[in-house]
Amino acid sequence: MKRLAGVAMLYLLISCQVLGVSFAQQTSTSTVTETETNLEKEAEKLPVTKMALALFYIKLYFYKEVDIDKCLEQILQDGISGCTDQYSRFTDEKGVESEDKDNEGYYEGIGIKYEIAKGTTTITFVYPNSPAGRLGMKAGDVIVAISPTGVETDLISVYGLDWDGVANLLDGKNSNKLIVSLKRNGKSKIFRIEKGVVKEDSVFFTKISPSIGYVKLTGFIETSEEDFELVVSSLTQSGTKVAIIDLRNNPGGLLESAVNIVGLFQPNNDPVVYTKHRDKEFVSIKSSSKKNGIFKNLKVVVLVNENTASAAELFSGWLKEEHGAQIIGHSTYGKDLVQSLFGFPDGTRLHLTTDQYYIGSKKVNIGKVGVQPTIKVEAKSNPKSRIDPQLQKAVEIAEKIVSSLN
Repeated sequence: MKRLAGVAMLYLLISCQVLGVSFAQQTSTSTVTETETNLEKEAEKLPVTKMALALFYIKLYFYKEVDIDKCLEQILQDGISGCTDQYSRFTDEKGVESEDKDNEGYYEGIGIKYEIAKGTTTITFVYPNSPAGRLGMKAGDVIVAISPTGVETDLISVYGLDWDGVANLLDGKNSNKLIVSLKRNGKSKIFRIEKGVVKEDSVFFTKISPSIGYVKLTGFIETSEEDFELVVSSLTQSGTKVAIIDLRNNPGGLLESAVNIVGLFQPNNDPVVYTKHRDKEFVSIKSSSKKNGIFKNLKVVVLVNENTASAAELFSGWLKEEHGAQIIGHSTYGKDLVQSLFGFPDGTRLHLTTDQYYIGSKKVNIGKVGVQPTIKVEAKSNPKSRIDPQLQKAVEIAEKIVSSLN
């Protein structure tokens, strides 16, 4: 009898579990052989189900070992994250299109970034020249409800929704107009907003003094490396000796983008980060930037807070451990996990946590503890205040560094 081997056999096993059939239920050798033959014929007729393929990916690639039988039950009850972790998720076709546009740097929407924790959706960044920015939405606003039609009676609560659920409401139902209900400092606010094309700039900058530059990095997308290099080159050419890099409320993004930006500070192209899958060996990742080390002599002060996460933690952690940067603010989020993307034939996608990462030559792991500041400074207590104590401290440290260089 022809037998399925390796991956093909695993596909069949998973398919059988999805169909409620288990080889373990059979007792005699002859019965097992007959069952295998019948199942093999059925497998040749029918495509592998999306559920089976998802289980296959989880079984082989999730960063922890899983029990597939229990995993299936948990997925049916709580979705993909029920079997895996809070960062793994399924994305529908519309969500895939939205994600790809986000990473390219342009998309149609209102111009916000958000995170979801314990069922609550919080805005982490608002693009200044976007529909949301022009109307006055702010980082820290909590989204309570969204009307995808622009009609107030169609407001839908977002509490408990996942990322795709919120994204689908923000995409609207054949309407360019939305209503977003927010909570800000305990007070309700209603925004009637019209979507538009948003250029997702991830790098903003200004000069604080002739010798001190300020760079705000809001995320890591496909254009971030080039934009960051151009901005910082411009600052150094105009006399900047110390750069304050603001990574507060930066939720992360593309690992390759973060690694290549690190490469701009690294002259010898040693591994920037190491990843580890289950109990396997460390895998080193190097920068592929063509301009490695161009900022090797630039002094850096970094601003972080509790919403600095993932790739932003990799960048700030590397600058601290390998570049000697002062880290100002609050300990970061503590996400040491890497998600990989697995596509399905119908255009949908699985985001799956596949590895843990370790920073620099010392293989520093920041899981759950985050990157610790060298100088802890709490954020401003009054959101309306124009005084930013964390930035003030960063400027103070930068000025001391400038003085020491003269």
